[in-house]
Amino acid sequence: MKHAIIAALALALAGCTFPGSLPGSPAVLADQTELDEQAGLAVELAFQGATLAVTTAARADLIPADQRPRVSAAQQDAYDAVLRVRAAYDAGNAATYQPALIEARRLIANVLTLVR
Repeated sequence: MKHAIIAALALALAGCTFPGSLPGSPAVLADQTELDEQAGLAVELAFQGATLAVTTAARADLIPADQRPRVSAAQQDAYDAVLRVRAAYDAGNAATYQPALIEARRLIANVLTLVR
């Protein structure tokens, strides 16, 4: 009987998490979700700003003809990175979300550097 009780307790504890592994209160999780959403929106707005800069520079004929393909490729790379941010956020994939944000920010900055 003693072994059955110990086995039952061990089985019950096997599915438990302990305080160090708890994700936090609902308020903490909601705050993190809000921050993640705002970071994603910030990346999208930064991309829109970069696109406006490229469009304005192109219309003003400020991008030399030999640089246009490079700027276009950089803009496409940045757009693809924004799509990866959206996909990681939509999937709730924390492992890829932060790296996607960092990469998108770097690629958007590259676009802006090319049209200076």
